Amino acid sequence: FFGSMENMWPANVGQRSPLGSVLGVVCMSLAMGITLGVLLGPTSASTALHTTNRPSLLKSPIRHILPPAPSAPNPCPSSSVNCRVGVFEPLVTKHTTGCSSATTTTPVAPVRLSWLQAAGWGTVAAGFFFFVGALFRKSRQPPAPQDQLLLCTMGGTKQGFGGAAGGPAVLYTPTTGNATGVTGEKGPILAYTMSSTKVEPAEQQTRREIENTQAAVEASARQRHDNRAMNALFVPVLEEQRTPRPCRFTGEKQQLPSDLPRGALLRIGPNGAVGEGFLDGDGMIHCITLPPETDGKSQQPHHSATYVDSCGRVNEQQRGDGSVYNGTLGAAPNGWPLLVSLAQNAIKFKTPIAQKDTCNTALANHKGRILALMEQAPPSEIEVAKSGSVITLCNFSRLDGAVPNDSPITGGCLAAHGRTCPETGERIHCSYGSINRPFIRVDTFEGKTDSAESREDGFRLKHSVGVDIPVPVMMHDIAITRNYVVLFDLPLTVRSSRIFRNSFPVEYEPSNPSRIGLLSRDGTGKVLWFDCAPGVVLHAVNAHESDDGSKVVIHAFRSEPKGTASYILNYTTAFLHEYEIDLLSGTLKERCMNPHTLVEFPVIDERFVGAKVDHVFGSSVSTIGGPSYVHKTPEEGILIDGVVKLALTGPQAGAAVDKYTLPETFYAVSEPTVVPKTSGDGVYVLLIATQVPENDMPFQDAAVSSKSRLLVLDGADLKAGPVTCIELPQRVPYGLHSLFVEWKDMI
Repeated sequence: FFGSMENMWPANVGQRSPLGSVLGVVCMSLAMGITLGVLLGPTSASTALHTTNRPSLLKSPIRHILPPAPSAPNPCPSSSVNCRVGVFEPLVTKHTTGCSSATTTTPVAPVRLSWLQAAGWGTVAAGFFFFVGALFRKSRQPPAPQDQLLLCTMGGTKQGFGGAAGGPAVLYTPTTGNATGVTGEKGPILAYTMSSTKVEPAEQQTRREIENTQAAVEASARQRHDNRAMNALFVPVLEEQRTPRPCRFTGEKQQLPSDLPRGALLRIGPNGAVGEGFLDGDGMIHCITLPPETDGKSQQPHHSATYVDSCGRVNEQQRGDGSVYNGTLGAAPNGWPLLVSLAQNAIKFKTPIAQKDTCNTALANHKGRILALMEQAPPSEIEVAKSGSVITLCNFSRLDGAVPNDSPITGGCLAAHGRTCPETGERIHCSYGSINRPFIRVDTFEGKTDSAESREDGFRLKHSVGVDIPVPVMMHDIAITRNYVVLFDLPLTVRSSRIFRNSFPVEYEPSNPSRIGLLSRDGTGKVLWFDCAPGVVLHAVNAHESDDGSKVVIHAFRSEPKGTASYILNYTTAFLHEYEIDLLSGTLKERCMNPHTLVEFPVIDERFVGAKVDHVFGSSVSTIGGPSYVHKTPEEGILIDGVVKLALTGPQAGAAVDKYTLPETFYAVSEPTVVPKTSGDGVYVLLIATQVPENDMPFQDAAVSSKSRLLVLDGADLKAGPVTCIELPQRVPYGLHSLFVEWKDMI
């Protein structure tokens, strides 16, 4: 039944037969009706919502909503309000007099539905929903090609599409595969026919050698794995520490470098979700505050660990009975458990928003407006105090209408990664969805202005462009150049219909076409596509245009999963990769720049985003293995032993030119964070490392005994070791991405 659901799913109307569409509506309606009948029929809904709580390891004190500022008036008016907390709850009358209140409950008979009644009403409601969706949903077939597609400009233009700087343009007719011979105002319009490039035998041999080298490097990393240490690093922090606590300097140098910018290092990641998916955990921000000097001496740094007060987390606290959202990502590689978790969340919390907005993936700062991000739900806005505390200002933020109200699980909210253009100050994010076309949305937020800017000016939408692609894919990151946004249309596809075949929506599908796209940054939506080898780019390094504008060079950490579900369940190795696009010939060349070095989390000096940069810093992956005893997914993980510096240009391009290796029993738990020196001469690299005690104690006990440090490394000489070392008062477990917030952006 479920195996045939993809052929009957109403999203495919226009692609399937009318009979298949009707059967899809009927089957889906019955399935939803039966589900509602089982869940709501036997007892009243108010008593059927209790579920088994997660392990006590996840429980934390209920946090109180911050009181209003002292200046805000509170007249405490008298009022009487009748309200119903939920559809199945009794009527509540709340009387407020002055600053005191009393609540009385008016008895109302609980709503009881028979199994047949619940199934019947559920079938009717679901049938109406799917019927309307089938009527108004667009066909899943790709849109008809345009008569002419502007491909690129030549002749040294820096204006991207259109040849505004005097360079001739290229016109291509997709329907015929040929270009028309016409003449432009500034000269003849050059034309060519795009064709796939043949792979020569010598190149095939080189590819096989590279693949063999990569396989040998991975095998060596798996043989050396310390699974006890990895599991200890995955054990979450039991309690948050909202009140900042002082840190202490260790080593010879008892102060920060004078040319290190002052501010706060934030590291976000999932915390909790024991027994579920790692990525199901609530977002926790570890904040290390580095205050300015006083009388030439460094002030004591402080550390705090604070949950993001997401909408889902607040809902859990308001219930007050220990109920929590069920995780969804731990269901991989299956789909039915994910569907059940969503249904239970919707019923338990009486909300159609069944996906919890954990906001645990990444952080973004634009003009002092800081966001905690995930891709399946809108972001939360936070602010960082100079005292070291982190405060959630609002959750489920739509950014003044910039973030659409899309369905949960399907993406389409706001991508976890974006780029800020150093020249214009524009912030660019690319978000993906899996239900409604166009599947890709590229948002450009306003850049620099002549007037004084405040936090409210951050993430103010300038324009949004939809980019349609044949199949929805997970586009986790982008790159930008002066004229283009680089899009990775790679075969990590997102098909919601897989859920009904008991498969996870996200799978690696190498048979799907793989392309690199160049989207014009002018807001017109014009895009060029270039075929490439199948693979996955989860994190891009950077991109830049050649001096004459005829080429675009893209660097990324690329991986190639071994199976459809392996990318979700297992760790897939990543290596430094280069794509070179020749806009004159319309061809793309790609190569692995270093098959010997396992890397993750690329970072560069953000002053060179979109421009040519000589080096990239990355996390050095030392070992790979499993199983994970803390979370269901992923089933295996990695250990990171330091920071590596890879050359991107020159005769050493691709080589690991410098590396800092952590002492034994220490492992990195943050990505490296690059901070420019105030002297203008080079950068510092910030890294959080946690020590796992080397003894025979279980990994749970080893985690509790762990200690963490913040290391400050000189980017020009990593191997020399830390110039400053700060011991934190609390251990930091594994997480995801980091952000450095300058002192001027703190409150």
